[in-house]
Amino acid sequence: MAPGRKIWAVELAVVMLGVLAMAQQSMQYLLPRYAHRNRDEASAFGIIVTSKVSERALNKSSLFLPTSYVDLFGRRFVSGTIYGSNVVYVRSAGSPSLHVAVTLQIMAMNFNLRGIIHYGSAGATNETLELGTVHVPALLAFLGSWEWLSKDSKTKGQLDIGDFNYPVNGENLLGSVKYDNIEVYVEDTLEEHFWLPVYREWLYYAAKIKEVESRENCIIPSPSNCLPPPYEVVVGLNASSSDTYVNNPAYREFLYKTFRVSTVDTSAIAVALGAYLNDLPFIVFHGVSNKAGAGNSTRASTLASTNALKAAARFIWLLTVPRAAHWVLVNL
Repeated sequence: MAPGRKIWAVELAVVMLGVLAMAQQSMQYLLPRYAHRNRDEASAFGIIVTSKVSERALNKSSLFLPTSYVDLFGRRFVSGTIYGSNVVYVRSAGSPSLHVAVTLQIMAMNFNLRGIIHYGSAGATNETLELGTVHVPALLAFLGSWEWLSKDSKTKGQLDIGDFNYPVNGENLLGSVKYDNIEVYVEDTLEEHFWLPVYREWLYYAAKIKEVESRENCIIPSPSNCLPPPYEVVVGLNASSSDTYVNNPAYREFLYKTFRVSTVDTSAIAVALGAYLNDLPFIVFHGVSNKAGAGNSTRASTLASTNALKAAARFIWLLTVPRAAHWVLVNL
């Protein structure tokens, strides 16, 4: 096993043991560990955010109606509704991503969840994604698990340090970096993956957000004369996470050219791993707050988080309202 994967596996094992030990102290909330959950209208969407900006966007919106809360292991889980659907949200520390994994595990073990929704801001590596655009990735990769190969190694990793020599490319004593697969628990089986797919059915509904938003902005009685949605939603590109956010334009270009990832962040992969471990559907809404390596601002982060929240709320509506309402709206 590669060193990066060993470290990840050991850390995750320690975290899970700690969570299980802590969970025994709150049996009044605890659900059976791998119990079959009834994912009906009574179950809740678990919403995880990792920044105060994203939490503020939710609390300031009129979308979320809180009803109660419970404090568990330093985290506050707030229950309520969005468009009449049950939700429970929590803000977790975002770095290192182990915080997110622990928080998700606590949520999964203490609430009857329909699935996991993660929204927030991210950096764009794809030049076509403008600030405020909401990206809903179809595939996620963890680019924090890698091996540093010497220049004398028989094989070269995807990132050849010599390619970035200045002013002339050439051999570099630092060698290269090889990005590794990660180990994922899928239905109690340990598997190796590089890409983790987002729940396909949920992507189907996310893809309808732009269409529905446009229809709602139609000028009646001329449905052909429709205004564009207030924010762009792009569904189906790739995204990556790493505990180390490399704020560097050259690295941004490398990630896009090599792995075709369009956004980067520090938490989405932890959400994906936790969801897979608990057999829960999940989806990610990334609002673009900057071009990775080009700086950031509070205003841009607020815009990104607000747009991501709006898209996530619209997704909940699409997934839960009666199918007849979908048909009427989309076929105006």
